[in-house]
Amino acid sequence: KATGLRDSAQKYLNDYHDAVNAASTAYKNSDFATAEASADKALGIYPKDAAMQQLKAGAQTQTKLRAEYTKAFNNAQAAFDGRDYTNSVAWAAEAVKQIPNDSNATKLRDSAQKLLNDYHDAVTAANAASQKGDFANAVAEADKALVIYKNDTAMQQLKAGAQTQIANQQAYRDAMNKARSAFDSHDYTSAVTWAATALQKMPGDAAATKIKDSAQQSLNAFSDTVK
Repeated sequence: KATGLRDSAQKYLNDYHDAVNAASTAYKNSDFATAEASADKALGIYPKDAAMQQLKAGAQTQTKLRAEYTKAFNNAQAAFDGRDYTNSVAWAAEAVKQIPNDSNATKLRDSAQKLLNDYHDAVTAANAASQKGDFANAVAEADKALVIYKNDTAMQQLKAGAQTQIANQQAYRDAMNKARSAFDSHDYTSAVTWAATALQKMPGDAAATKIKDSAQQSLNAFSDTVK
């Protein structure tokens, strides 16, 4: 009986030390589920083991943090994939709170933030170029913004407006060249027509108005002479 009792006691001690070692190793390896399970085994033998109680509590806290990290990171990745970079930054920052300096969450946050910064820079540049009448750059900058947020209505409208202005400017230049050529060739009827076309593209334009008026005056003078 004494031998049996001794052997049973020794088995409990062995099981306890094995559980303690397994709990400590698992905790160091960040295997918190195994750490908690092994700590429970040790506490089943020595319920008041303060070290195992603390390790178990720490493992439970880390498990909770990991779960919150995983949720936040998955949300951040989903937002990023959905081009919702504002929420991606917010969720990635939340993940970093749970596991500070985590490389994956930090990289995702920084990538989303860079896209947001690039987007806002492009929007600002597109608006500034449009206001200055630099429509080619307005289109180019709007395109940069639309690469990041393809459904941005404001940038779609700005781009369309800038393209219309570019087309108008080209049509104006073509009409003015023809108006000048006609005027220089004393074809005042055509000069008036082309200058009027130029004015349709750029109402109130001084150069087109001058050609139109000069050509019309020449036509009027010729008409008076014929009379």
